[in-house]
Amino acid sequence: MRKLVYGGFLMFSCITLGQTISKYPAEDFISPMKIELQPSGTFGELRTNHFHAGLDFKTNKKEGYDIVAAADGFVSRIKYSTFGYGKAIYVTHYNGYTTVYAHLSQSNPEIEAYVKSNQYKNQSFEIELFPKRDEIKVKKGQVIALSGNSGGSAGPHLHFEYRDTATEDIINPFLFGLAKDFKDTQAPVLNNVLAYPVSDSTVVNKSNAPVTLALNKVSENSYIANKVLAKGAFGFGVNSYDMYDGHFNRNGVYRISVIVNGTPYYNITFDRFAFAESRYLNSYIDYALKNQTGEYVQKLFVKNPLPLSLLAHNKNKGTIDVKPGDNYNVIIKIYDFHENVTDVTIPIAYNGAEATVKLQETVTDYFVVANRENIYQKENITVTIPKNTFVDDFYLDFDVANNNLKLHKKTVPAYQNILLEFDMQNEINKGIDLKKSFIALVEGNSITHLTTQTKGSKLTARTKTLGKYQILTDTVKPRIFGLSFKENDNLDLVDSFTAYISDDLSGIKSYNAYLNGKWILMDYDYKTKSLIHYFSDNVFEDGKNLLKIIVTDKTGNTTNLDSVFYKTKK
Repeated sequence: MRKLVYGGFLMFSCITLGQTISKYPAEDFISPMKIELQPSGTFGELRTNHFHAGLDFKTNKKEGYDIVAAADGFVSRIKYSTFGYGKAIYVTHYNGYTTVYAHLSQSNPEIEAYVKSNQYKNQSFEIELFPKRDEIKVKKGQVIALSGNSGGSAGPHLHFEYRDTATEDIINPFLFGLAKDFKDTQAPVLNNVLAYPVSDSTVVNKSNAPVTLALNKVSENSYIANKVLAKGAFGFGVNSYDMYDGHFNRNGVYRISVIVNGTPYYNITFDRFAFAESRYLNSYIDYALKNQTGEYVQKLFVKNPLPLSLLAHNKNKGTIDVKPGDNYNVIIKIYDFHENVTDVTIPIAYNGAEATVKLQETVTDYFVVANRENIYQKENITVTIPKNTFVDDFYLDFDVANNNLKLHKKTVPAYQNILLEFDMQNEINKGIDLKKSFIALVEGNSITHLTTQTKGSKLTARTKTLGKYQILTDTVKPRIFGLSFKENDNLDLVDSFTAYISDDLSGIKSYNAYLNGKWILMDYDYKTKSLIHYFSDNVFEDGKNLLKIIVTDKTGNTTNLDSVFYKTKK
């Protein structure tokens, strides 16, 4: 790997199309799909609370396409989950890398049989398995699964990853040669550039609050900003995205560099990162703006160091400190993986004018010091914030009224679990059923159940989200509905049956189904609320079959459904 040293900090250049300096063995791997690859999500793309960890491939809005092993290896992990990656297979290769295939509809017969036997053994649809080395071998190009829409997928597609087997770092799949399968002649799109003052005395264009710069287009992919007049330290942020030829998805960019007076000053390149770092996206972006408007702005500076290896090789924090007599010429370059580039030039000059627009900061009695534990108590509620939950110090908007907790708002990202403790003794005296109660995050009409522990008169839960919390009580049973057959139906002509389940408040905790007293596997898709059982599992009896479905919500309310059908064994 070639190293380029500029102006006091280290930049790593790993690849571009046509280069041969990549340290990754692209020649060892093939595409995981046999159809034309169409991107819907790229590596490092900005997502809610995380960087996207792989490539998403469209599957023509359909399920059931062959997914093949990208190289020889063995299945090292299988995880079937209701949420997240859904049905996922991990293949470890003999050259030090692991590939991941997620949102599958089903595995190949060998893997599916292995999974199903363990699901029946554990009586659980959700399962995580770690086969022994070479227990389930696969060959390059062998079909290992069919594409699907399982888990947290918003539509049929394949999510595909490369990982360093030893460290489990996630690596950009384009580094393994997949970039050649994508045509991209379009430069990234630049929506806007913002300037962020980083001290109380900083002024940028007469503002102490973040300010959007006026841009002038000088060519197809080049801009120049109106001269920035400033004093003090500030940094830049950009809102941008990339597109591939013939596709309309707004994908993430690959690299952003900042050059100040001809010297490379700041760089981020989406080559690899660790899962443990991914949540720090929330400090890399303008988190408050994202939660207010949905807009992602990538901040090209840091006030305090972040444990984010994507930024590890920058020795400057990305801020520019403008003093009397200073003039700067800043160039921000935004690249996609195919080296198409969009740039913006920003001239900067010193100006001593005071701010006419000032950053509005609410001063409260509760000041969070990030590098120590902070405990706040009012009435019957105690909030414990562990050390290093936050990156920066700030004034916390904290209040309690009638068992409702106001814990700031979604403008500051948290990285440790905050402990919430509600002493419900007064409510117990009024007759509240503590076993049916839980702590909930309430955002408008949206209610999120927090896993709640009961000890004596206290309810406790942990969260990484600031916002409004209250105690809710759920005494209503979940629903089972839409069974695909009627009582005493003959099911000889069908290969499966379905039912639907839902819960209006706390949510589904568990479900189980039985035929003639024997547990049966039912795949659950939370997006459609559907359960499905396939008769190919061969659990049913010849003739009359008694079905029982039991569903329990997160506060322990339970609903049963009993029915009868007939089916002939062939």
